[in-house]
Amino acid sequence: MTVAPSFGAAGDVRSHARRTLDAIEAVLEGRATSATAEYEINGRRLKYIPLNELHAMRSKYQREVAAEEGKSGPRGVSGRIAVRFGA
Repeated sequence: MTVAPSFGAAGDVRSHARRTLDAIEAVLEGRATSATAEYEINGRRLKYIPLNELHAMRSKYQREVAAEEGKSGPRGVSGRIAVRFGA
């Protein structure tokens, strides 16, 4: 038996940790040289997370993604699931 994935209906299949890590890295790449932390224009305020906090968050999510992908799972967990069909 072969189980084929249906990619058309799945949408974004990345885990929460992978999506968050991708977003953090996109921010870091896009504003690594920006010194703006917060500004307000006409009553609307935009605040950035400080770079040191983003780096800490990135490290945390890198560990989570690595564990999910079986690269360094906690307590020897490889991220693989063994399945046996039949008797």
